[in-house]
Amino acid sequence: MNEPRDKTVTPGGMDAGSVAYWKARCTRLETDLAQARGKTEAYRRIARRMEQRARRDQRAAADAILRAVDLRGALDELGR
Repeated sequence: MNEPRDKTVTPGGMDAGSVAYWKARCTRLETDLAQARGKTEAYRRIARRMEQRARRDQRAAADAILRAVDLRGALDELGR
């Protein structure tokens, strides 16, 4: 059955049961915060990789456009 709670009061005015509850609650919140920080860092890494990939794709597209312009110029020269 339910055991009576310890009614020892701390200098702050809380009984021991309340102290245990708040300690456990703080531990859970600290764990949640650590997990959130880890997820945030993981999302930053993913975003960084996506930005790098976009820049690389953008450079490849610019290179392809320049090659096409060069080829068109070469074809125009041959046609004359």
